[in-house]
Amino acid sequence: MKLVCILFAAAIALGACSSSSTPSTASSSLGAALPKCADDQSWRCGTVNVPLDRANPAAGTITIAFFIQSHTDMRKPGLEPIFVSPGGPGASIWADHNYVPIQMWQADHDTVLIEPRGVGRSGAILCTELQVGVSTIADLRAATADCGRQLGPAADRYGSGDVALDIEDVRKSIGVASFDFYAASYGTIAEQAYVTRFSKRVHAAVLDSAFPAIDEARSYALSIGYLAGWVRALRLICQRSAECASSYPRPQDLIDWLVRRVASRHIRGSVAGTAGQIVVDEAAVEVLLASFGPSSYQLHAKTLLDAAAALESGDPGPILQLVSQWSPVAGQSADPASFSNGDNAAASCNDQDFPWDRTDSVAQREKKLAAAYAALPKNTFDPFTTTGWAAGNISPDTCITWPTPSRFEPMILPGATFPPLPTLIVSGDEDTTVPEEISRALLAEFPGAIFLIVAGAGHDAAAPASFWGTSCGGHEVATFFETLRADPAACVTFAG
Repeated sequence: MKLVCILFAAAIALGACSSSSTPSTASSSLGAALPKCADDQSWRCGTVNVPLDRANPAAGTITIAFFIQSHTDMRKPGLEPIFVSPGGPGASIWADHNYVPIQMWQADHDTVLIEPRGVGRSGAILCTELQVGVSTIADLRAATADCGRQLGPAADRYGSGDVALDIEDVRKSIGVASFDFYAASYGTIAEQAYVTRFSKRVHAAVLDSAFPAIDEARSYALSIGYLAGWVRALRLICQRSAECASSYPRPQDLIDWLVRRVASRHIRGSVAGTAGQIVVDEAAVEVLLASFGPSSYQLHAKTLLDAAAALESGDPGPILQLVSQWSPVAGQSADPASFSNGDNAAASCNDQDFPWDRTDSVAQREKKLAAAYAALPKNTFDPFTTTGWAAGNISPDTCITWPTPSRFEPMILPGATFPPLPTLIVSGDEDTTVPEEISRALLAEFPGAIFLIVAGAGHDAAAPASFWGTSCGGHEVATFFETLRADPAACVTFAG
């Protein structure tokens, strides 16, 4: 799976989810005994103390924060409460839950937001060097190693397996027998960890913009499969813009040319306001492709294509400027309570499977990583060379110096199976953080799941209309939680 900062057969699926939702044992009083949140009194704030290390009581406890909002239609009991797990890893659900389609379900469902350990009000990890941002891969490796040393034995305790156990403690503390589960992006890893441990507690699950937890081939660590998703999304986004479509009827050809151009001869130059020389090579182009998308904070597709076209015409200025602006290792947030880069590393390095063993030395890890790339077919990343692609894929660099675990808690327990749970998988067709090509692998984990593509949506595809100009994804999520049915074709038409 990618580090995130910077992450279906209709008849069969509908047949597998034929029952309807039933009223929860929780009523409108869910969380009524909790105090109202001082910064938003439409919510109630709660905490539960859990063991930092459940196998070592002497390690102490950590406080897990959660937030409850009652359903609004008080004329009838609420349906199953909906638990929400945030993405990142490292993102605070309380600091930002505007992407969650709560308004679509809040008439009938209570909502429970859960802050994972190491994040926000659940003991946010502050690893200073990671938090303020690093500028080189070497600095990233050093800062990650320092963060692991700072956490000491607790470096193992922030993975999604432990987060799943915390979610179960929250469920017990508020006294609900079962719930519906919505998660987006990296939050879906904790969701998968939970349902394989406590399947009887989950009534229905929605995985939005989701990574699969199972990666036996360890392909996501090498970012295999992402390039095809990026190219498809680039083509879609450009086709849906009249200006881009008229200028670049075949955007993939231009990207292919750009990659091969910089692979054969790097572009070097200076950019006003930046120190040192900027180098445009395959790794830099990979970073640009990983950075573009439909969101306001992402690189615009036409801007990328314009820069490539300028270079083709002999002007390297625009591509040099873009490379200077889009760093692969920049920090995300000065405030760890909003986004903890320390937790991002601690969770990712515990959860993700790399081509090395967790007990290997750094030198052994480097050797096995190189061997894994070398074993791939030469055209795996075409038009990139394997060497060029490896240089631009920083996921392994984030964890290659992470300390050897003293007690590893896996995402998915050995031998665990995914239950035949009513499941909806949602993916935006413009999502470049977790392209639908990656999310589709979840169908191997959840046989019979409904796969919903939302045209025109990016990451967090069920987000409110203010994000993507469509509320179709959120509407289908709410419908699914109410009826356990969804139409896989409901959102395939681009609204413009």
